[in-house]
Amino acid sequence: MFFEEQRRRVYVTPKTYLDAVALYEDALKAKKRADGENIARLANGCEKLRSTNEQIEGLQVSLAALLPKLEEENRKSEAKAA
Repeated sequence: MFFEEQRRRVYVTPKTYLDAVALYEDALKAKKRADGENIARLANGCEKLRSTNEQIEGLQVSLAALLPKLEEENRKSEAKAA
């Protein structure tokens, strides 16, 4: 098909074959490295989300404990204002 379109012959020599294999190996290594980086980035993001959720839960507990005190202070300030 290449010969019909380009009117040139292409020969595969052992050197060109080995070059093609080496090029494929390099591309495969680069893809594996990129996938590893993406996996590490995703794991880091998931860990940060987990820690943020734990912090939020802690803040909600402390807020629930402070809410009655805040309401009492609010009533006192309204009584002083009236």
